Amino acid sequence: MTLQGAELAIGRLHPEFVIRLANAIREARSAGLSFAGVFSAYRPPAFGIGAFSDKFNSLHSYGLAVDVHGIGRPGSPEAQLWHDVAARNGVICPYGPHDRAEWNHCQPSSVKVILPENPLRETITAAGPSDLGRMFEAGDPLVESVASAAESLSRAAPTPVREVESVADNTKRMAGTASIGKSKRHSGAAVVRVATKSASRTKLGQRTRSFAVEEGRRKSNSGPG
Repeated sequence: MTLQGAELAIGRLHPEFVIRLANAIREARSAGLSFAGVFSAYRPPAFGIGAFSDKFNSLHSYGLAVDVHGIGRPGSPEAQLWHDVAARNGVICPYGPHDRAEWNHCQPSSVKVILPENPLRETITAAGPSDLGRMFEAGDPLVESVASAAESLSRAAPTPVREVESVADNTKRMAGTASIGKSKRHSGAAVVRVATKSASRTKLGQRTRSFAVEEGRRKSNSGPG
């Protein structure tokens, strides 16, 4: 956050996410995690920070993710405590407390990757949001209910970022191949399978604006941010 200043890095986080995050940090500190806080919040793709090779994939680029410090090491009792507190306050840490690389990555959504078809992509440039309010509005459908977030610990799954990227790349290739014509029937069948499985994910209470967001949620849940 030193590259842009804490005020801007926090100010570009989704408003609902900020409230939930503040409540979670307050409760965590009261519970003994005295140094719990945020060390990486909003960051534009141009910074080149993060595990994704395509920084537009990261929820950090849309004010929908933070990295937390002061919660102990992966798998520690402190990490488990933070994940419990965060979930109660509507903050999802989708990789779980045991993930060695992403145990401290948290967001208001179970989605782990923003695919090219997602409307969020249209609201930012490499340097940052073209319109902050529009970026927040496009992010609204990804913000899950507090009740859904409270159940997120049971869905958390450690997954290397390269696997998440692989899913995103495969989805992109499938979409391009399916548009060529009837000689690409296998790709079309794959898209149908994605749509079918995507529907089952909505039962978990994840709201979406488009099929692309649903597709990203299903695939990225199997597999950083």
